[in-house]
Amino acid sequence: MSKGVRIAAGVTLAVGAAVVLFVACALGGGGEPAQEVGSAPVAASSPGAAASGDLALAAPPSMPASRTDAVPVGAPPGAVATPAPVTAPAGRRTPWGMGRGAAEAPHAGVGLPHTVTGRPHAGGGFGRPGGGQATPITRLLTASMVPDSDEREAYLGFLGRQTSLAELVPLDTTRRVRVQVVDASGRAVNDAHVRVTDGERAVEGRTHADGGWDFFPGLGALAHASRARVEISTGNAQAMREVALPAMGDTETVRVALDGFTARGPRKLELVFLVDVTGSMEDELRYVNDEIGGIVERVRTSIDGVDVRVGATFYRDRDDAAPIERIAMTTDVHAFAAHMRAIQADGGGDYPEDMSKGLASVFEQQRWASDAVRVVVLIADAPPQRYGADFDFVDAARVAAAQGVRILPVSASGSDREVEYLMRALGTITSTPFVQLTDDSGIGSAHLAADAPAQRTELFSDLLTRLLVSDLRGQGMHAAGWQGSRS
Repeated sequence: MSKGVRIAAGVTLAVGAAVVLFVACALGGGGEPAQEVGSAPVAASSPGAAASGDLALAAPPSMPASRTDAVPVGAPPGAVATPAPVTAPAGRRTPWGMGRGAAEAPHAGVGLPHTVTGRPHAGGGFGRPGGGQATPITRLLTASMVPDSDEREAYLGFLGRQTSLAELVPLDTTRRVRVQVVDASGRAVNDAHVRVTDGERAVEGRTHADGGWDFFPGLGALAHASRARVEISTGNAQAMREVALPAMGDTETVRVALDGFTARGPRKLELVFLVDVTGSMEDELRYVNDEIGGIVERVRTSIDGVDVRVGATFYRDRDDAAPIERIAMTTDVHAFAAHMRAIQADGGGDYPEDMSKGLASVFEQQRWASDAVRVVVLIADAPPQRYGADFDFVDAARVAAAQGVRILPVSASGSDREVEYLMRALGTITSTPFVQLTDDSGIGSAHLAADAPAQRTELFSDLLTRLLVSDLRGQGMHAAGWQGSRS
């Protein structure tokens, strides 16, 4: 039997979700280009693969016997679980609190226990009335974020210090035109169509839930234009502005009000996790996968009436068994979380992995809902292979901007400066911060400190939850306590 991802019987994998969580790791493997899921084979990505098939969820895989960290039913609200002892991976540092009760293991810098659970309401359900047992939320990984879209001067300084990487990552983010679309009352307009043209060539995009869209002239068709017309449309409302394109740096924000249009806040979240599952990700993957379910559940219960669809794509390298695996978009958050916990890392071998194939699988097959908040969370620890593919990370950046999809990049231990440069570019182009896992948790090998001003460290689950909830509320993705404005 070949190595690779193993998920419970009866699960068909296919990616879908407007929010894609991109997780990149170096995992190893070998064998056929398809993997089994219990007794049912899981098809690898192919040009003819279904793009929108729903996840056929069987009973979720059983949790490992050692995981007994749920608060007993009947415990008082806010009770803290006592996790079963776990063993640090061979050759890795022991995480803070590992093997101790959660109440005994707060992180010195974060001050929160690493596993907490909510008590179900009467009638069941975590966080809201209606259904099921309390769901444990593992909170162990730590992270910080670099808000490049907000701290533009610091980001341009980073680019100036890392000029040698510009050829490896040909994404010119040095010039920016920021567009802000609001209705007649000043409320942000989500998913408005934006077209920037010089009369002969055009670049298109869609606004995010905060009404913003960032245009980078150096990325393509309008690289040499000096002036352009910005055309905005949504429903029957239209508007237009003439703008001068910067020769360097940024322009003032182009604020466009749509008269006669009333904006409504988004009620849908489509979230896709794109994860590197090669062998080098093993040290952190088990923790990442264990926390993702809690993150999605917390987002779902934070805002009433929000429809959350979540899916995942896993990538390795070209010659690995099953280079691409997918979990189809689903609204069943609990089943999705259970299947994520069953994912294992293998394959890879050298440092770069086929990130471009993972991105292609997401953007060529995902069909986003027209009025949703769309996010892809990319988690990785290695740069992309340069295979000369028809669709690579440069194409992914342009398509994401055109479709109004945020790429939320998360770097794992072992990442180098090239990974940071690429991830920060992908985040910048889609108006999204760069997130990095940190040494504070004690999990994994060393984490490269970002070439950026010092940032606050917090629990990874809290950080990701906060960013997603903030975006759903039309407030964008910013550092905690941010008081700035897109305008």
